[in-house]
Amino acid sequence: MKHLFKQIMLFCFVFFCLNAKAVKIQILCPHCHQQSVIDLTLDEELAKLLTKELAEKYDGKSEDEKLVLKYVSDNLLISKNKEEGIKKVSVWEDYEKYQKKLYGEKNYLKSFPIHSLKIEYDEVWIYKRTEFLSKKEITENAETLQRWTFYFKNKILQAHTVENFFYDSPLSKNVQKNITTNSPRYKITCIQDRDLFIKSNQ
Repeated sequence: MKHLFKQIMLFCFVFFCLNAKAVKIQILCPHCHQQSVIDLTLDEELAKLLTKELAEKYDGKSEDEKLVLKYVSDNLLISKNKEEGIKKVSVWEDYEKYQKKLYGEKNYLKSFPIHSLKIEYDEVWIYKRTEFLSKKEITENAETLQRWTFYFKNKILQAHTVENFFYDSPLSKNVQKNITTNSPRYKITCIQDRDLFIKSNQ
């Protein structure tokens, strides 16, 4: 249910919080595609605070930045830096081979068509995925949480990468035995350019 409330916060409060009356909202969950009807009554003071908070959060932001902020709303910001650069990123080959073997190359490429990408950027946002996790789980897994990086150029999203933490190659038999033969590290498991990111979050 948490992702339902996330959608309410992002898309409904701005519209309703100027009116403290009880309202009914029909939500189509983007994750499980189930419809839910929720009764919502807002205290006048709470409505004003929510309006102010959302206005400050999105003030001066481009449409791309707003989209990313909505996407990461329940997750932990690690860093947000103004830095210029050009870099090439690639999905970890071992992970890609493992996924193709598991789901078939055609199915894998349909969902994850980008293997590598050259990115030019002037700002980088890094988050760790913490949605649906308790404070205890976040603390215990702080060093291995999934990492999301967003690259911007002139406030326009250039690319989004997902990194997972691995103790060993997914192709290694040692993984099943929880034996590490290599140093633990983060590896890129997904790359999206701007078009793909927007398409997958419409």
